[in-house]
Amino acid sequence: RVLESWRSATLAPGEQLRCGMTRGARVAYVAVAGLAVPTLLGSASTYARAGFGNLLAAGDVFSVPPAEGRGERMLAVPPTMAGTIGSATAPLPVRVVPGPQADYFEDTALAAFFASAYRVTAESDRMGMRLDGTTLTHRPEKGADIASDATVPGSIQVPGNGKPIVLLNDGQTAGGYPKIATVISADLPRLAALPAGAAICFQAVSVAAAEAAARTAEYELQALAALLAPAVVAGELDLDALYAGNLLSGMVNATCPD
Repeated sequence: RVLESWRSATLAPGEQLRCGMTRGARVAYVAVAGLAVPTLLGSASTYARAGFGNLLAAGDVFSVPPAEGRGERMLAVPPTMAGTIGSATAPLPVRVVPGPQADYFEDTALAAFFASAYRVTAESDRMGMRLDGTTLTHRPEKGADIASDATVPGSIQVPGNGKPIVLLNDGQTAGGYPKIATVISADLPRLAALPAGAAICFQAVSVAAAEAAARTAEYELQALAALLAPAVVAGELDLDALYAGNLLSGMVNATCPD
């Protein structure tokens, strides 16, 4: 049977789950409850570029505990995916906080950064999203290099070629290219999911606005989780609804209906 997104599925021994191609994004997520894998440095995550963690390969076998028996779950109101795809005519707006090395760029370059549309290139990966578009010019007296300092996911570095690179979850912790701005945490996930060719534009916001957006995103995530409900499969009985309904509304005398 075909399963929609935003729901769980319980697999019996011997059953297989096949995932199709993504549409409008370059990543998809599958969560497996109770997957037992070895940990490294206290984490079960994987850093593929450095070879840390559990790199999956064909034929790998992992143990999982029995299903909890609470039934399959689904989001009663699946989230909309609006605002995750940018086209040439309507690029996806991405909010950023300017700096910390915005003063390394010409005024014309700063204006172009916020007025131009950029396109995600095929060279993007989990370390950084490379963008193509207007070339950003560094101030001659400052150059295109800095003493390496800290970076965070969302830092937008601009190397000597003038093409922005947005650091993502596997990005380095320090770098020597000037950072023109930082993508706010509320917008970074939808930016990271964009496929090659998607168009984006940048919008400057204050630190206070970025913090407010982060709080709103967390609230929306919690509200979404609260919408989890028993899954209803077309053609199958909804046992929860059946058991919760009033199946006996009253009695009558068959020999005296009135």
